[in-house]
Amino acid sequence: IYDRIRENEHIFRKQTSAEELVDTSINQSMMRSVNTNIAVFVSITVVYVFAQIYDIGSIRAFALPMMFGTISGCYSTICIAGPLWTMWQNHKKNKGLAAC
Repeated sequence: IYDRIRENEHIFRKQTSAEELVDTSINQSMMRSVNTNIAVFVSITVVYVFAQIYDIGSIRAFALPMMFGTISGCYSTICIAGPLWTMWQNHKKNKGLAAC
């Protein structure tokens, strides 16, 4: 998401607020992020199913946390990273105004 924000900063310059910039960037990259995470999740699920069928505990113990990590990574990329960047930018802007 941060790469898309950086690209859009150059396109929009100072014409939009940080909130609008993040909203546009998230909308542009959401389908790519979701599709990538679905592909990874399906792949890890297949590994988990084969480990379950052939009773391979070490692979099962690896695949299950990877599935949860994929879901939480997708959530944090879409729902947390953008607002966090916006808060950081607003904090920097307000800190700069307070110093004047």
